Amino acid sequence: MGKNFYKKLFQEECRVGEKKEKRIRQLESYAELVRYIASFDHTQQLISIVPYSSYPGQETYIVFFAKRIPGNFSHTIYGYQMGDFRNWVYRAYVDICLSGKKAELVDHFALPAHNGIGTLGIGAIRKLLLEHDCTILYGKMAAEFIADRKELVAFYQKNGFEISGEYIRLSISI
Repeated sequence: MGKNFYKKLFQEECRVGEKKEKRIRQLESYAELVRYIASFDHTQQLISIVPYSSYPGQETYIVFFAKRIPGNFSHTIYGYQMGDFRNWVYRAYVDICLSGKKAELVDHFALPAHNGIGTLGIGAIRKLLLEHDCTILYGKMAAEFIADRKELVAFYQKNGFEISGEYIRLSISI
């Protein structure tokens, strides 16, 4: 058994050790999540927990909650990165009109440094609307965004929205 054998054995032991440590960190974060969920009040609802990785080797989860605040939009949706429930990475205001099975996307925002969070947020909105039997999500883009932010228009198109002038519309199938 040569030098390379022991070197490879050492590398494999290090890799297995790192994998175990990563799993322990995830479990600690998951325990924090469970404690947080246990502290919910009646105005808050867990929508989804989705895997997320902005960079290879930095896998985590994004947790989406819907919060109902009387007197405001019917739902405010927050996305938090696992392990940091103080600072949201995604926020959306959605008004659900149950009588018409429609919902208005009043506003949504994803922190720029988190690629892919906006798409995950739209997925969380879809899931929430399906729970409320809504079939249409609509909204309006500010005119200045249409001219200056072609990437915003591309984002909506990529996520299945139909665009007509400044209006956006997403049909949600059950």
